[in-house]
Amino acid sequence: MRFMVLHKEAWLLILFLFVLPAPLHSQEKHPRVMNVHHYFKPGENEVVIVYDLINTSPLERYEIELLFIDGMNKKTRPLTVFGDVGEDIQGGENKRITWHIFDDVEALSNSARPVIRIVSVNKAPVDPTLAIIMDQMQQSGKSDSQFQMKREGALIAGVGCGVGAVACYLKANEYMKEKNLAESLEDYNRAGENADKFYTISYVLGGISAATIGYSVYQYIRRGKAKRETSFSLVPGIHHEFTFSIKTNF
Repeated sequence: MRFMVLHKEAWLLILFLFVLPAPLHSQEKHPRVMNVHHYFKPGENEVVIVYDLINTSPLERYEIELLFIDGMNKKTRPLTVFGDVGEDIQGGENKRITWHIFDDVEALSNSARPVIRIVSVNKAPVDPTLAIIMDQMQQSGKSDSQFQMKREGALIAGVGCGVGAVACYLKANEYMKEKNLAESLEDYNRAGENADKFYTISYVLGGISAATIGYSVYQYIRRGKAKRETSFSLVPGIHHEFTFSIKTNF
């Protein structure tokens, strides 16, 4: 019994299509503090700390803590602070904290830098009607995402079967060459049988490839007409910078 042998290039292409998408799947985003900087207002004896609170949800509130840490790892916890610090803080950019510095300390090291961290996350009160609308939007988004994964999965399966069909067809041609060059009846019959097997496998894989790719393209066009736009992606679940896409307006 002979096993199907694929060329190295065919195996690499199949691995790229089926293995690569897994580690690049969409990643869950968590709230983060970014772009922290501060400046001193001498006339008012105040330190202003500015930061961005990103990857947040409008339905969440955050407890924010402020520390200053100097080069000797000495920590100073500001107490007389106002602004976007403490509990019930919304996400967003250019968040500001004002510290009346000399109400808490006599001096602060030049090497001291602000450190802002998220202590806890709490759900914000939501109007019941708004909650129902947002829940419906979320369910609709999940449905669209699942539909997209199915049709793009069909497209990937079709491309994979197409690659296998081409590889089997090339292998069948090699056996046909062996058949034409056979010096004995046994070698002639063996090469002919192997060629027939690989031609059959090639036709079957080609049919599956045509069916799955055709189904995927049909679903893309059908959904695209409903939304006035359709997007073809060879790798589902990957951010746009990693996705080959074609957009068509109807």
